[in-house]
Amino acid sequence: MALNSERNRNSLIRIFPQLGTDVNFEILSPCTPIYNCIAWAMQYDDRWVTISKGPGYWWPDGVERNVSSEALVHAFEAEGFVMADDHKAEDGFDKVVLYKKADKDEWTHAARIISETKEYSKFGQAWDGTHSDNVLCVTSIGCENQSYGVAYAYMKRKKRFSGARLEGSISVNETLLNKIKSLLRK
Repeated sequence: MALNSERNRNSLIRIFPQLGTDVNFEILSPCTPIYNCIAWAMQYDDRWVTISKGPGYWWPDGVERNVSSEALVHAFEAEGFVMADDHKAEDGFDKVVLYKKADKDEWTHAARIISETKEYSKFGQAWDGTHSDNVLCVTSIGCENQSYGVAYAYMKRKKRFSGARLEGSISVNETLLNKIKSLLRK
């Protein structure tokens, strides 16, 4: 079955009704419970980032284990992120948006920022996909405190890999390369 099938899309639209009319909504990866939205925003796909302890769960060392919005900011800071001024994409930086409940200080979600109006999220234990900003703030669950709430922080980190392609040629010192290879074999 295709990832972005009507069946998969409808599964998420039942939870987040605004995705139904969102031109940026697209499912891009297989369903997996291995990682969550926080991990995805930090660029991990091998762990569930949460304050819980146990196999498969992870939280940055030295960061307070609670659901306050400040604790999530500190978790991202421990991963090299700093506060950003806004939602606008910046060359050379990965940017994220953090969400919390509208009626209390509890973090709920994080997403990668693709552009000023587009985000890339992990939908719970389901798929990864793109969507417009703020469409995950309202759910069909019926309780505001059950939704992803409101965006409360934008953060950025220098890109670890820019994806830039090298042009031209690279010269390699074969003698040094062979020396390094022999050291690595030891």
